[in-house]
Amino acid sequence: MLESKTNNTLLILDDEPNVLKALKRVLSGSGYNIHAFTRPYDAIEMLQEAEIGVIIADQCMPQMEGDEFLAIADQNQPRAVRIAISGYVDTSFKERATDGKDAWRYLTKPWNDDELRTVVTEAFKRFNSTTGD
Repeated sequence: MLESKTNNTLLILDDEPNVLKALKRVLSGSGYNIHAFTRPYDAIEMLQEAEIGVIIADQCMPQMEGDEFLAIADQNQPRAVRIAISGYVDTSFKERATDGKDAWRYLTKPWNDDELRTVVTEAFKRFNSTTGD
């Protein structure tokens, strides 16, 4: 349904509205079509409705853990590039994320704005390079 070969749709999930605002602020102006959610079930609905290129999900949320959401995202959008973000150091999750089982990259809060922009840019390049016609 996309007219062009590239997809710039970014889904962000974090239960903290201020964190979402900050992520959107850092990433706006980069040409991304950003959809931000505080509730996992709303984000899952989006996964079922539109093709997503990159997903950023918080690990620690009250309704659903980030790795559970990312597993659902993988089932619904297997080509989407997944990025986990967390303010807590969960070594087992970080190991799984770095091994590519739950996510392609793992970032910690507070994040470095330049690193975040770079990681998201690389994620879109990775996603769009696998896009086939």
